[in-house]
Amino acid sequence: MNMMRPLAAKTILLCADAGDAAQIRAVPGWTDRFDEVAEGGAAALSGRYDVLVPYDQPHRPPLLGKGARVAFLCTELTAFEAALRNPPPGDLVFMPSALARLDVLVRTRRTLKAARDLPRGAVLAAADLAYEVGGHGAGADCAGRIIGRSALYDLPEGAPLDFGVVG
Repeated sequence: MNMMRPLAAKTILLCADAGDAAQIRAVPGWTDRFDEVAEGGAAALSGRYDVLVPYDQPHRPPLLGKGARVAFLCTELTAFEAALRNPPPGDLVFMPSALARLDVLVRTRRTLKAARDLPRGAVLAAADLAYEVGGHGAGADCAGRIIGRSALYDLPEGAPLDFGVVG
């Protein structure tokens, strides 16, 4: 048995044509790596398998045989958003992980930011606070606890406001 032989059930060399296949198989040590040679690209295998998974391209959806019912499961927000931009050839299922749930909440929560430049030592009033969605400041529900505190640093307009920058 060839020690270079993969452990897969069957190893197929898939090439556009016989010339490409011959060129690959002519490389020393590659003749015995394949059980079969197929020509014609991925379409040549579409009737043989229900799903052909791009093993080295996780961003590319699997190729599906006709009539295959497939759902694509995403647990992370970035993968889900990528799938929304490039819909896979099947149903899309989003089962958010704990981190994904947190990401969604952080992106949609209202946060505090400086409405104007605030010099160090300035006592913050309601007019000094502005709000944004998905920012890095304290949650908007903390506004009452921020008002009346002093800026610990010079804060430019738009700087996130939290308890690390006011005292």
